[in-house]
Amino acid sequence: MSYRDDPDDIRERKIEKLIKERAMLCSYPIANQSKIKLIDSLLDSLQNETTDEEACESFETEFESYFSKNEQEQIEYSTEEPKLTFKEKILNSLGAFGVVFLFIIRVIVAILPFVMIGGNFFLTLILISINSFVPFASAVFWIWGLISAIKGVQDVWAIIYYIAFVLIWIPFFISTIVSMFSKE
Repeated sequence: MSYRDDPDDIRERKIEKLIKERAMLCSYPIANQSKIKLIDSLLDSLQNETTDEEACESFETEFESYFSKNEQEQIEYSTEEPKLTFKEKILNSLGAFGVVFLFIIRVIVAILPFVMIGGNFFLTLILISINSFVPFASAVFWIWGLISAIKGVQDVWAIIYYIAFVLIWIPFFISTIVSMFSKE
């Protein structure tokens, strides 16, 4: 029997492998909750040093199937082309100009509701301050801005506002409402 075949050494290597895997999964605990529970049960059975022959064989099967499934998932992920975000697409296609363009888009999207709401400088400053410190205040300002855009003059800013509202804030509202009522 060599050093590598020693049952205690094999057990220690498996425990170490499971602990590393669990630590990696804990970076996203909600998404990996079932995997973490499985690893915890595997660790418990390993650390309790079960001597029952059937339990050992059952553990071996679970251990091997878990890591073979995990390796299969990694192979599937690696063969898929990565999906680029809007930011990555802009940066890849436009380079340094893309950084400037993205910054301009972010500034316009941030101030657009306040342009539509109108008002003097101090009112706008107060609304921007409220938006910065109150969670979900932007939702109120975007709806207020939509009402103001509908009532106001239909110019270029109003058209840009309608497009931004449909492309940015409606999906945001839907995902927020769904996350509020989901059971997870």
